[in-house]
Amino acid sequence: VAALAGGSVRLEAADAALEALLERPEDPPDRLLARFRRNGDEGEALETAVREVAAGIEAVAGKPPDTALRWAMGRAMRGLLGRVGPAEVRRRLEPVVGGSR
Repeated sequence: VAALAGGSVRLEAADAALEALLERPEDPPDRLLARFRRNGDEGEALETAVREVAAGIEAVAGKPPDTALRWAMGRAMRGLLGRVGPAEVRRRLEPVVGGSR
């Protein structure tokens, strides 16, 4: 709760962060929450996620744009949840997905 209130973990990561805490109550909370905290490498992490999605975009070639974008968001947000807002991820992925049609 403190990480959410303090802004170091974004609200959209609350469910996943709580799940991680409940699954491993013996682990220190700071260590479990580290993957959801902003740490200064978000720009690089976003670039990496966009490149990875672009490399696998053929998996959704010919699919409706909304289906392709959902697929891309799901792939990209795995490593970005809590660290980069979904709107920013979507903005960066739309050109990649648009090129898959």
